[in-house]
Amino acid sequence: MAKHAALALAVLAAAAHFALLMQYFEPAAAARDAQAYFGQARLLAHTGRLCMNAESPIQYVGYHWTQTGPDTYCGKYPPGLPVILAGVRRVAGANAMLTVNPVLASASLVLVFLICNAWSGPGWGFLAMLLLAANPLANKHALYGDSHTASAFFLLLAIWLAVSWTRSRRLPLVFAAGLAAGFIPAIRYSEVLFLPALAAFVLLEGRTRGDAIRNVLAFAAGAAVPLAVLCLHNHAAYGAFWKTGYASEAGAFGWVYFRQAFVTWPQRMLAEGDAYAFALGAFGIAAMCARRETWKQGALLAALVIPSSLMYMSFHAAPFAPLRYLIPALPLFAIGAASFVKMISGGRAAEGAVAAAVIALLNLYWGAPQSEQALGALRVRHRGLAMATAMLHEHAPEGSIVIADEIILQQLDSAGNWRLADEAILLRRGRPQNAPAGVHESQQALTRRDRDLIQRYAAPAPQQLLGVFEEDVRAWARTRRVFWLTTRERMNAFSDGEPQSRGLAARRVLRIPPGPLRTPSPYPARMPEGAADPRFHLIRPGSELILYEWNL
Repeated sequence: MAKHAALALAVLAAAAHFALLMQYFEPAAAARDAQAYFGQARLLAHTGRLCMNAESPIQYVGYHWTQTGPDTYCGKYPPGLPVILAGVRRVAGANAMLTVNPVLASASLVLVFLICNAWSGPGWGFLAMLLLAANPLANKHALYGDSHTASAFFLLLAIWLAVSWTRSRRLPLVFAAGLAAGFIPAIRYSEVLFLPALAAFVLLEGRTRGDAIRNVLAFAAGAAVPLAVLCLHNHAAYGAFWKTGYASEAGAFGWVYFRQAFVTWPQRMLAEGDAYAFALGAFGIAAMCARRETWKQGALLAALVIPSSLMYMSFHAAPFAPLRYLIPALPLFAIGAASFVKMISGGRAAEGAVAAAVIALLNLYWGAPQSEQALGALRVRHRGLAMATAMLHEHAPEGSIVIADEIILQQLDSAGNWRLADEAILLRRGRPQNAPAGVHESQQALTRRDRDLIQRYAAPAPQQLLGVFEEDVRAWARTRRVFWLTTRERMNAFSDGEPQSRGLAARRVLRIPPGPLRTPSPYPARMPEGAADPRFHLIRPGSELILYEWNL
């Protein structure tokens, strides 16, 4: 009965965490990564495909799409998360899939409790839950729209199923653990490194009972199911099961990056990544490895954390990139930290309770304000995008062409109601964002489409650019209506101050309300708000967007 009560309390705590996240929720996603995942999900839900055919050279494709044919583009990222998102979209609609990551983030808290409860007891499970729930990095990415939250969830699910198998010895549980583990690289290719650690844990546990081979084979059979589907997808999209959308990033990992990140990442993990839980978790994992009764659990956590951390430290953006790559490691450090506090308390209830309370309060003191800051900044960004989407739903018929800035298009592509064109073609004179003006084509991994755009838009004089763009829009539109959502200043610059003479009529004005008054924070800004980040200045609080209709 006490076990059921503890589990019920853990579920209630996770539900409270989800309710808190939803206080900052707006039905939008403002990130390149999010556009890739949600865009694939939209395609899968409505067409049954994960690749798309571009209808026009000016069509917005997105940053994380790989050209696999003359006009065919496939998502660079694996299809695991899009499959989940597409299922939710089919059942509950486009906005519902934006809640998948928050649900997985809060469900991960329950899994942390269950794992820690099995190894250390329910009280320590609640401590591990709280350490993770207070983490601003995990909380921000629960609403960010990328894949790290889903990867962490399936890793924890695989661990919990494996731990449950060690207690019951039921073969379906170890098969299910393999199934969950095999799904992780279908979410993030690089995290295939988690599979050997989990398989080794099953092998070690099986050897003590004399049924290692049978259980390892069951684990491998479970993992083979999603891996086989992933290989089939890669073969269909890229021509071979071992090929992925990352072919252009062959030099993304290197020793020079590792040398820098090896110093900066531990420092940043202590300051902004996991604070007290990071240090205590590292001590706890090491101490678990050193104790006879817990060395298998400690070896599992170490084998999960160390190889993936070393790999991501070697990534080209690692020295200064956000610590989001280590999100799957955060719950493991929380479990290690709870185990370490239990060890140092020596089984004495009073000392353990005091130590747990101190650690919990310190992490709350560190994490709660930064979580509020990061989530508040996301809410500000997403609100403007959600308002723009709602206005277009009301005034732009489905199937119309909508022209806008990439920041807005990322969200509109997820909604999937319109054909989209990027106004930045005029600003960059046809160059994609990874090919700045002045850089020769031979120095860039440009697609044929990129080269055609550069050739077409680099030659005309500035005052003739809109005319070239108009020709391309007219060829694509045919009988469709055309809308352009932008600022008045940009439109005047594009049209030499005479949008009406070019057939552009203002239909609606979208005024994004001013943001709430915020007291100065003593914490350094981890995510610039509004105008502080130039990419989001179009949708900052108090800004104004005009919806023009282009009568071609």
